[in-house]
Amino acid sequence: MLSTPYTGQQVRKTLKDKVDDIKSSSPGLPDAIAKDPKEMIEKTISSIEEGISRMQSAIEEGTKAAEDKRRELSENKKDGEI
Repeated sequence: MLSTPYTGQQVRKTLKDKVDDIKSSSPGLPDAIAKDPKEMIEKTISSIEEGISRMQSAIEEGTKAAEDKRRELSENKKDGEI
């Protein structure tokens, strides 16, 4: 059940119009969704996992760079360069 400031007929018409807009702007999309939702879910999960992997790699690289810089600054401090 939807709670809206519009009548049921107005909401149904608006939803139908929006769906028709999507169908006309992406003709193959509704068919692709209807054909294999499992494949779409798997692709979405794969994409998310890839993004997580890239983020973890970036964090690891940033951590390594920070450790290297700390070590460099520590060595410079010991040598009296700072």
